Amino acid sequence: MLTFGHIYNIGRTLLSKLGLDPTYRKIFAIGFNKTATKSIDAVFAQAGLVSIHRTLWRSSNHPLIHWPYQAFSDGRPDDFARLDRRFPKALFILNTRDLGDWLDSRLEHYRHQRSKGTRPDYHAHRPTIEAVSSWIVERNHHHAAVLRYFAETTERLLVINYIREPDAARQIAAFVGGRPPAERPHIRSLATGRKDGILVNRELIEATFAALGVPPEEWNNDLLCPSLGDVDGLPADTRELSIA
Repeated sequence: MLTFGHIYNIGRTLLSKLGLDPTYRKIFAIGFNKTATKSIDAVFAQAGLVSIHRTLWRSSNHPLIHWPYQAFSDGRPDDFARLDRRFPKALFILNTRDLGDWLDSRLEHYRHQRSKGTRPDYHAHRPTIEAVSSWIVERNHHHAAVLRYFAETTERLLVINYIREPDAARQIAAFVGGRPPAERPHIRSLATGRKDGILVNRELIEATFAALGVPPEEWNNDLLCPSLGDVDGLPADTRELSIA
């Protein structure tokens, strides 16, 4: 059911398309799932944005899904560059997380879904070295592609490690031009949660790193693993961005 907020955004999207509303921007969080996407969605809501935290918006083949909303989160889209062409003034957030912690959270997430019978047990989501390796390689490729794409328009990209960065919520609110949050939302997707800093699946994760040849000094990088190649000149971690 369309609400007033949805209709409002449809109208502003149309005016923006016609060049009559130059201040209106879509905001896309294009990092992978398990990178505090629910918390980021809560920041969007506190900033006064009509947002969607579902996977439906990820497909660029269904453009009308983007019209009723201003902000989007819950995993990476199939073609962020196409979204940028469709909404030329859009802002993008590359939400990320320390690599080992991200892998562990993903493994626990899919294990929980399988236990409920809501996740098909197909290869890409099995707790195997092959599956986890594919996640690492896919992450490296996506992060490198985003950083390269926005290299000349860095003002439209915010790279943020929400879980590590204490003032991440304030940074996001400032980036989207919304109200600063009264507090930093931290919403866990699993009711039980995981203890910070403790990897439940450490043995599998470290075995995967070894299989890929990822050295220990890269295990906590939140952007890239240089050992996997093709990332020359790009930051391996968000800590490097604050130094630049």
